[in-house]
Amino acid sequence: MKYVNKFAVLLSLLLVVLFSACNADQEGPLYTQNNGLSFVSSTLNPLVVSPSSPTFTVDILRGTTEGEFDGTVQLYAYIVTEDTKQEISGCTVTNYHFAEGENKTSVTVDVTPIAIGQTITVELKFADENVSVGGYNMTSVSVSKDYTWNSLGEATFYDNQFFYWYNNGNGVKVNMYQAVEQPNRYKLANPYAEFNAATWPASELEGFTKSTMDNDFVFIVQDDGTIVYNSYRIGMSYTGHGAITIEHPLSFGLSSSYNKQIDDKTFQLAPMYYMESGSAFNCTVYDDVIIISLGE
Repeated sequence: MKYVNKFAVLLSLLLVVLFSACNADQEGPLYTQNNGLSFVSSTLNPLVVSPSSPTFTVDILRGTTEGEFDGTVQLYAYIVTEDTKQEISGCTVTNYHFAEGENKTSVTVDVTPIAIGQTITVELKFADENVSVGGYNMTSVSVSKDYTWNSLGEATFYDNQFFYWYNNGNGVKVNMYQAVEQPNRYKLANPYAEFNAATWPASELEGFTKSTMDNDFVFIVQDDGTIVYNSYRIGMSYTGHGAITIEHPLSFGLSSSYNKQIDDKTFQLAPMYYMESGSAFNCTVYDDVIIISLGE
């Protein structure tokens, strides 16, 4: 390995970096009136549906368990283009039905018309006269349609920035996939899971603690061989600086030349390890920071 620095330079970045935040479900209100309806939240967590089953369910609550009750929900689906909303036609939602003794049911939303890789916003709304006082008359959710993934088998994943010491430097085995619809798109299943399940020696990672980790890591090999990817939480925090994410150099106006495909089975990443404080470990100009190798 060419990358021999234990840590790249920790620097303060005088940059403003925007990150998307997930909206967690809020606790639903209490119901005291008749058949008053409510969604469980005004905003639901983002969803990913598969091409083979592009549907999802949304829960509905009512303020009583007496009698059967049926109704309909209005659906509006759109994508945001610049400052406008472009409606997507063809998405559907089922009617709802409460049986005797039920105060919770669900509707099923079908988003078959959206394209693979596309993200839309789906809004659902009750007729006003059916809503509980204090209830949620409307809910919205961000929905995307996933790719069809073919397994490439196991790859070896090396993070030589933080986990060069793990398994005597031999990395970890992770499942790797390739998108059928876009063959230059790859996915690693939970590449940091084994690292974060291990005990971290203070001699190697003093000041670092475990934190929230993202799941699958997706990267794209462009026509010129360079690699791009989105922000990814690696499951580490650094004392006084907060959680660490992998960020692509282009997010900071830097060259992406060290993020590249080496050969048919080897991929190299040279990210910025960015922290909540605005500081970072700048690894964007080194070889062998992160190596992904198939067939080892």
